Amino acid sequence: MLKQSINLSVGFAIVMISGAIIAPVATAEPTWKGKTFNLIIRSNPGGGYDFYGRLMARHMPKYLPGKPKSIATNMSGAGGIVAANYMMNRAKRDGSAIAILTRGVTLAQKMGEPGVKYDVAKLHPIGSTTAATWVWVVKGNHPVKSLTDLRSYKGTIKFSGTGRGSASYQRVKLLEVDGYPVRVITGYDGSEEKALAVARGDVQATSGSYESLRRIINDMKLTVIGRMGNHPDTKGVEQATEVMTKKGAALAAFAAAQDLAGRPFFGPPALKTDVLKALRVSFRKALKDKDLLREAKKARRSIGFTSGEDMKKIYAQILNAPQSVVTDFKGLMAAPVTKIKGKIVSVKRGGRVLKVGGKKVAVSKSRSKVKINGSKGKRKALKVGMSCKISAAKRKGRLEAKLIECKS
Repeated sequence: MLKQSINLSVGFAIVMISGAIIAPVATAEPTWKGKTFNLIIRSNPGGGYDFYGRLMARHMPKYLPGKPKSIATNMSGAGGIVAANYMMNRAKRDGSAIAILTRGVTLAQKMGEPGVKYDVAKLHPIGSTTAATWVWVVKGNHPVKSLTDLRSYKGTIKFSGTGRGSASYQRVKLLEVDGYPVRVITGYDGSEEKALAVARGDVQATSGSYESLRRIINDMKLTVIGRMGNHPDTKGVEQATEVMTKKGAALAAFAAAQDLAGRPFFGPPALKTDVLKALRVSFRKALKDKDLLREAKKARRSIGFTSGEDMKKIYAQILNAPQSVVTDFKGLMAAPVTKIKGKIVSVKRGGRVLKVGGKKVAVSKSRSKVKINGSKGKRKALKVGMSCKISAAKRKGRLEAKLIECKS
């Protein structure tokens, strides 16, 4: 009987099959040589996302096979939803593009925010540069110095925020629905714009990760009134879950899960296993790079690694949360609905703006549903004199119709 000797070495094997000798070629490791590594940033220049995105764009390619050139691309919009949609649907699947997305990317999907066209379960988490501590801050000369003060404050404090899919919107709404006298004004892009709104007096407060706001807090002499997280600089500040109502604290805990990966980086769907592994390894190595750590220290930014594998577990917990919790959270995050009944007294800009029952209402082509005499209609068909029932909600400081039902 013929004895076969099989000699194995790294990446090489000789296999005897029907007298034939097959020597497979070892699979080459992925390489980025000759490619441009594009790191997409979910916000405008300035602020925490931009800092960490550009930091990784400078240092991560040093540890990628082939050491590619790199660029950083700002892609703001809708509280980070625009960048997430891009990664899901348009980014190259070869590892040449990754993105730093909003920490609220999973909640926005779970809550069914308008415009979401991505699935976090199909994106590939690469890693996070830090675990965030969320803070609420007010002007330094404001009488409110804590969440306890805020609870009994007689006026209303306005906070600047980005889009409805962002954490800066969700966290202020958490306070509002728990009985705190606050209101969030959306439409600002990034920490710098939110802070400028405070400086101009458009609002009295803002919120964000402490890591993003630390320099602004010091420069503008803002007061940190509450937190969710444990950054050592915030020791002594009231922890939100300890002073909120029982229901409010439970919802806050659900929202805060995402902060365990405060600056999340993702690759697109369908990455090959070896490409994903190389991206995760280079990400981890970059965060130990002496030059990177020196830059972060000079900018007074903290570094705290969360692995892609751990991020995947965190996001699975959010995506698999009981529907009862999600329903409560979603209901609390929804903008209050205003009911309007009466005749249309004016129509402007082809139905884009109506005046009914003494109120001016914006009509969106995509977000507003129009029915005329029981059938689906278009806003340009709305006419003066029609009797209407309108459900509307505040959006960017104005009433926007959600449903319009009219009879001619």
